[in-house]
Amino acid sequence: MDGQNQEVTKIQPAKGLNINRTERNEQGLLIPMGSDLTLTDDVLFLEIPDDIEGMKTSNIQIAREWRVLVQKALLHYFDAGYYINSLQVERECNTRRIYYVLERRTKPYKSPCFPLY
Repeated sequence: MDGQNQEVTKIQPAKGLNINRTERNEQGLLIPMGSDLTLTDDVLFLEIPDDIEGMKTSNIQIAREWRVLVQKALLHYFDAGYYINSLQVERECNTRRIYYVLERRTKPYKSPCFPLY
């Protein structure tokens, strides 16, 4: 699968607060502009680049900034009791915006497939 031609099921987009701020530079690359590690809502969004591999070849420094921002945000919110529930993709003209959807764990996680011993 190349990720471009797969069938997508339309679901109602999640609602929540954005963890990070982004903007596009003159080359169209998504630039991380900081993150907020003080949020406590039940649903949070963490925006990620739509083509990190392409970004690595065109601007490795921005790709590294993304790696650091995403790692810090995920470690912080995982420690605060959140987990990644899904991936949300939005289209804006000819670009995609992709978000990890984090949700607050309200009870201990139990895998539906593997019993905990």
